[in-house]
Amino acid sequence: MRHPESHLQQVCLRWARLQFPVCRKLMFSVPNGAHLSQIQARILKAEGMTAGVADILFLHPSKDGKWCGLAIEFKYGKGRQSDLQKEWQKALEATGCYCYEQVRSFEEFRTILTDWV
Repeated sequence: MRHPESHLQQVCLRWARLQFPVCRKLMFSVPNGAHLSQIQARILKAEGMTAGVADILFLHPSKDGKWCGLAIEFKYGKGRQSDLQKEWQKALEATGCYCYEQVRSFEEFRTILTDWV
């Protein structure tokens, strides 16, 4: 498989949308890793595309009421966050409203989401 992180993300999102109807509209990907032409990249940056944003955002509060939403970064194997991803995570967590999780397996994702919804 050439894109194991992408495959993991697809499997997790498909499961979430089937398991929890609220995920169908409120959990979505942020395609920052897309290969774009210079013109497309310039337009999207002007529209607010931001480097480092997590792979998936879930705009739904946690069931314990502690968090307003969840950001998930998928990593595979020994994959590590970039400096921009670390900066974005720090800025998000500084709000005190959002939870940020790194996920390396479907089992981790399932546990996080089952505890969340």
